[in-house]
Amino acid sequence: MSDLNQSVISFSRKSDNYQPNPITESRQEFSEIEKKIVVYVINQLGQVAKDWKGQNISFPIPFTELTGTNHAKIKKTAESIITKRITLLDKVSSSDNETYYHLIIPFTEVLLRKINGKDYLQVVMNSSVVPFFIELGKHFTKYSLDIMLSLGSIYAQRMYEIIMLHVGRKQRKFNYTVEKLKFMFNCPESYTYNEVRRWALDVAQKELREKANIIFTYEPSKKEGKRIVELQFYVKTELEISLEAIANEAEQFERGTPIQQRDCIMRLLNNYSFTREQQTIIMGDKEKWAIFLKIDSEIYNGVRKDIDNPTAYIAKSLGFNVSAKKKR
Repeated sequence: MSDLNQSVISFSRKSDNYQPNPITESRQEFSEIEKKIVVYVINQLGQVAKDWKGQNISFPIPFTELTGTNHAKIKKTAESIITKRITLLDKVSSSDNETYYHLIIPFTEVLLRKINGKDYLQVVMNSSVVPFFIELGKHFTKYSLDIMLSLGSIYAQRMYEIIMLHVGRKQRKFNYTVEKLKFMFNCPESYTYNEVRRWALDVAQKELREKANIIFTYEPSKKEGKRIVELQFYVKTELEISLEAIANEAEQFERGTPIQQRDCIMRLLNNYSFTREQQTIIMGDKEKWAIFLKIDSEIYNGVRKDIDNPTAYIAKSLGFNVSAKKKR
């Protein structure tokens, strides 16, 4: 197809993507690298969302944005992506309780091109498919391009989108049936809950924590007999995790015997450079040791950050005048 019959979008990287929610909750057949191509296309679509005239749209994407120097992998991807489908889940009919699907193939043509001496993968989106990607209205998922591209698992990529959909709604707690998760993750129909958990959810959980600082947990919320059919998800920020750790440490301390409590305080005090006299004052004053324990826990768990001299910082809070540096 000639460039004259389509709109060619010059590559211009944006920091965030805006993706329609039906796409976020769809079934997608893409591999990890194919998903990156889709992510880049969505990233570029913002340039035409308002001025689109109903024509096909062509997206040249530099090889270096996809896999660096692994051109063979990109060429293999070019052969497969035009066969991959997105299945959109239509509303459930209230009359017959049947579920309806809408299948689309986003890309109808792929070209490998050189533009100004650089290698590009150019994908063409058919005009009939474009509206599914640009009709955002008030229902869209915003996510970071850099975070998405850092993820190496298709399950982590998809879970990141799903989480950001709910974060955008200010929902830190949400539910999905196991069947809906299998649909969105493109899992085999034969997968049991344990297989979805092991091969999709746990993989996504580990990678999102390591690469995106996103912590999510989940637990069964509905069963049919012994079979788990629905899960409830919880998304937590690093601050929320830290505050929980502080509360747990305080609770554990309170459960200790007086001897265990004194041993705990002495062990923590040894991490600082208080004088022996100051240590004795802290040990003999429950109000002071409560302040010390609280601040020590907040520093350790990252709630109080960028403190150059922890000993002096705590000393000031305790009414001391200490300028010594922390031991460790």
